[in-house]
Amino acid sequence: MSVTVHLAIRVAALALLQATVAAADPVNIDGDPLAIEHMLATEPMKIVSAEISRPKAHGDITLKADVAFGDRAPLRVKLRKAMPGADTFNNVPRYDLAAYELQKLLVDPADFVVPPTVLRMIPAAELRSHEEVESTFVNSDDVLNVVQYWLKDIAVIEDVFDAAKFIGKTVTHTLQNASCALCRHSHDHPIKQGRFTACHHRPDVCTWTQYLHRNPTSHARRR
Repeated sequence: MSVTVHLAIRVAALALLQATVAAADPVNIDGDPLAIEHMLATEPMKIVSAEISRPKAHGDITLKADVAFGDRAPLRVKLRKAMPGADTFNNVPRYDLAAYELQKLLVDPADFVVPPTVLRMIPAAELRSHEEVESTFVNSDDVLNVVQYWLKDIAVIEDVFDAAKFIGKTVTHTLQNASCALCRHSHDHPIKQGRFTACHHRPDVCTWTQYLHRNPTSHARRR
């Protein structure tokens, strides 16, 4: 995306956001997304338990993990290790972070469509009790991981856009759709694409889930 287009989107989004009313607490995220992001990125983290999120999906490397931060109750997150070099087929951590950061140009935290996402180095020794790992970079014993807040109670939908329902919707709803569309565009290439998801109890609120094409006849979603 060119700098001109980037700035145009940002200016338009900020202008539209000024017309919105204060948003309620984020749907399907328990707490302030920015506070959760800060915690995931900076506070000491201990893996309490972890398991492959889709054991029936051949080659799945995503862990569904419960992690603890100090004396807080364990928080469920997605952990996905990077391979050596952090830039391999179907596994480029910076794409996950880009999708999360991109939405900040369009919507307030209460309307995020991508859950809190950070990149974090985790000691390989801590991960080896849950999965086989290799250090991501030379001269390091750590593994780069995507750490992402785990969304609950969601269903996969083909497309959140409905022309009839779209008319008369709030500016916030419009921007959520735009943010999802940009997330899809940012992953739009033959290998890495995505789908919209929605909360079971709030089908009007959309989120974004990336999934991976592993071959022409099968795919595996990341959540």
